[in-house]
Amino acid sequence: MERWNWFLAVDLEGKWITTMGYAEVTFRKTKLNAALRYDSDVDADVPYHIITATIDEDESVDALVSSPGREDIDPFTLRGGIFRGAAEDGTGTVMILLTDGTTVVGLTSGPRSQESNL
Repeated sequence: MERWNWFLAVDLEGKWITTMGYAEVTFRKTKLNAALRYDSDVDADVPYHIITATIDEDESVDALVSSPGREDIDPFTLRGGIFRGAAEDGTGTVMILLTDGTTVVGLTSGPRSQESNL
């Protein structure tokens, strides 16, 4: 499991509602699982969202987002891609951008992933 950082933005009638935190991520060639948490949720049992995704050979991503413990939010799907940056000191950067047109989720990993987004 790796620590990544994330943001989520949702369009609400022409206004962006945004939030961010860190993610506990398992990332393999064709699968990604991420538990999205707020920085203040270090000891929380239930993550904000869970993303389960499949990745094809073109690095296109199909993701299902669920919200454990929140019956008011149905699971929803997002699609997107993977973008890779140059390696710095042997560590490359990976950014995954997912959207459905009104919700945008970004996940990123790199040399500064241990730092807070704030």
